[in-house]
Amino acid sequence: LAVFHPAPFNFGLAILMNQKMLTLGEKLQTAPPLLPMLIEGQDFIDRQDELSVLDFMRKYGMPDRINEEVFISMAKALDFIDPDKLSMTVVLTAMNRFLNEDNGLQMAFLDGNQPDRLCAPMKEHIEARGGTVLTS
Repeated sequence: LAVFHPAPFNFGLAILMNQKMLTLGEKLQTAPPLLPMLIEGQDFIDRQDELSVLDFMRKYGMPDRINEEVFISMAKALDFIDPDKLSMTVVLTAMNRFLNEDNGLQMAFLDGNQPDRLCAPMKEHIEARGGTVLTS
């Protein structure tokens, strides 16, 4: 039985309930830097534009594993770029949008790289049904 939690409470609950990606300690280290986003909203987000994702993490003392488990995938999904080159404003804007959607956290990350975990299965599926996939 699913219980409805309105935004933004669903965001925090979803993060706390997920036991696969981050430890409780890592979650607790990640929360304080994101609280200004909740309180100040877009003004805080816009001020982070000069910081890359990695710079933001270092500035606020976030654990490196957050980058490995969350931000690399998020950066690739948002802009096909590495976290050391992606503005934190892009990530915070996306997170803020998820925060304000009741169903915003119904998402998943690939458990590997895109060619192996996304492209190869699609190619296999197409070819198993007689199709052809051409790459350059």
